[in-house]
Amino acid sequence: MSMSASAKHKSKATLGGMCYRHPAHADLPHIVSFSGGRSSAALAFLAAGEGLLRSERGDVLLFANTSAEHPGTYEFAAECKVRLEKEFGLPFFWFEFCTVEDAWRGEYRRKASYRLVKPVPVEDDPDGFRSSGELFEEMVSHQGMLPNPHSRTCTAKLKLYPSHELLAEWLGGTDGPAHSGHHWSGGGGGG
Repeated sequence: MSMSASAKHKSKATLGGMCYRHPAHADLPHIVSFSGGRSSAALAFLAAGEGLLRSERGDVLLFANTSAEHPGTYEFAAECKVRLEKEFGLPFFWFEFCTVEDAWRGEYRRKASYRLVKPVPVEDDPDGFRSSGELFEEMVSHQGMLPNPHSRTCTAKLKLYPSHELLAEWLGGTDGPAHSGHHWSGGGGGG
């Protein structure tokens, strides 16, 4: 019995072998920014299933909450987090932008930071994620202006900056996000 052309086309998708610019790059931690969408999930599961993501190397997945996602996105991202951690042992951090008071040279100032959150709404757990636009309001209050065509700060402030901070602590030779108190009171970052 021969397979039809459409059945052959629906065979298992693969990412194939990775080609690194330098062979030593294969030993460096791999970071996957997870958007919460289907394509992002497909990439994460394919890469994990083919062994391209490995927890022992320090690989990690990141989901930057904007507090303005569709409720279905939060449900889907939470399901993916559970499966990727359980089936592949990959750390999967949810985090969100926040500001903190900091003393510097005898004066207090407000500075941008991040906090690790649980994949449950803050209404159900104080260490959970926010989902009613609070992060946008906090960002606008901190920077003192609205994003506009000349200053498109939402991605930079709500996703890029906090992810860079988290990764600097995760990969920077410290105790990771826990050393700065970025985790919830009940435990470390992965839960």
